[in-house]
Amino acid sequence: MTDEAGNRVQPAELAEEALVKRAQAGDDGAMHELHRRYYDGIFTLASRWLRDETRARDLAQEVFADAFLNVRRFKGRSKFSTWLFKLARSRLVKQVQQAEHEQAMGTRVDAEAAGAAGLLTAKSAEEVFSERQAYLDVVAAIQKLEPDQAQALTLRFVAGLSLAETAQVLGLSEAAVGMRVMRGRERLKGLLGRRQDGKS
Repeated sequence: MTDEAGNRVQPAELAEEALVKRAQAGDDGAMHELHRRYYDGIFTLASRWLRDETRARDLAQEVFADAFLNVRRFKGRSKFSTWLFKLARSRLVKQVQQAEHEQAMGTRVDAEAAGAAGLLTAKSAEEVFSERQAYLDVVAAIQKLEPDQAQALTLRFVAGLSLAETAQVLGLSEAAVGMRVMRGRERLKGLLGRRQDGKS
């Protein structure tokens, strides 16, 4: 690959935006580099949701196939990695909903992490998340947050990814993700507190 001046540039040296533009122009090398950068994050997310390595690998490949098939439709209103995550999340939700043998979505919440984060006040985080309605309440509250905070909390506490894994999926530094999680968590606690007050 070469830059605008005609100098040869290694894929790793290119910014995400430049890689996406090259991928939109049909550059296989750029597609390969985007796949290399974000495959592990998408696979990790799929593994946490599906609890099956083979299915997770298949889904990750489907996500990239879908992304590159439709890459020309990507308008750049968000980061490419965020757009990619949304594609993955959409496919995961459909798979989970369609799989009769899968456990209820509530069991996919990392209850220990959510409890430690103080997202809910209860005797036991396990008790809270054993009830599907409580889980749905948390997810509904998360969706009321700012988009960047909602994405970080969804990955961190709903998908159960570590801070490092969340940063990898979003294409951000761990410090940036940590700030989003902290701010989103405080906002979420306020939303949940008001909801609980309204029910009492």
